[in-house]
Order: sequence, then C-alpha cells, then structure tokens
Amino acid sequence: MKLHQDASNSHLLMNEQRLQAYNQLIQTLLDCPSGEEPEILAANTELLDAGFVEVQERELQCGE
Repeated sequence: MKLHQDASNSHLLMNEQRLQAYNQLIQTLLDCPSGEEPEILAANTELLDAGFVEVQERELQCGE
C-alpha cells in the first residue's frame, strides 16, 4: 500500500511540475517580442501536447 501512495504522490508532483511548465511557457510566449514565438515553441516541443492546449483554454476562459 505504501508503494502505491508513493507512486500517486509522485504522479501528482509530476502533474504540478508540468502545469507550472505549461504556465511558464504561456507567459514566455505572451512576453516575447513578436515573431519569436516559433523559436520558443520549437525549443519546448516536449510541452506541446493536449495538456498544454487544455491549460491555454482554461487561461482564455478565465480571462474573459
């Protein structure tokens, strides 16, 4: 049972770290000079997944 709890905690921590990385990438894109977005995205392809899209959608909904 302890092993399962440790694995769950590790999974939650990884999700939190990934969420922070998504948010940091979004902020970097918002703050960068126009035209630098493709370079930033190319340097962060490991974050370009469905989770990133979901975070962006939530950010947009909160801003409306």
